[in-house]
Amino acid sequence: MKRIRLLVADDSQAILDAYAAVLGDVDSYRAALGDFSRTGEGDPSQASGPDGIDVVGVSSGEQSVAAVQCSLASCSPFAAAILDYRMPPGITGVEAAARIRALDPLIRIILISGVADIEPEEMVALVPPADLVSYMRKPVRPVELLRHVGRILGFGECVGR
Repeated sequence: MKRIRLLVADDSQAILDAYAAVLGDVDSYRAALGDFSRTGEGDPSQASGPDGIDVVGVSSGEQSVAAVQCSLASCSPFAAAILDYRMPPGITGVEAAARIRALDPLIRIILISGVADIEPEEMVALVPPADLVSYMRKPVRPVELLRHVGRILGFGECVGR
């Protein structure tokens, strides 16, 4: 297996640091999800999953779009982008997600929000296809985030990106 790259965007450095600490540790996913694969009869060396996870943090929607452009140009695409809905003073996470989707139709996108001025279904509908975008409401507990990211990345299956 190879290393997986995750993009996280939030205007709070403390949240970016927390994402990096939680999402960058493969063993945390195993703890949250159980063994990635049951085919190894519980032998961790036989579990499918990445060799490592690189978490790249940015503080704005514009920076997230630029990071995806650079990742594609260098042939090292992100497997997923986790975008906060509000990142003042620039574009929203939904606007960034739409621009990212135009650049990379295969990237999985998680929109995260603690505000209630837009419905989750509306956010997800703005960034089709629905099977590659999801929503989480803040506050997000670390184990919930690990489970959500692990599921969308297909840990337990062969991860294709």
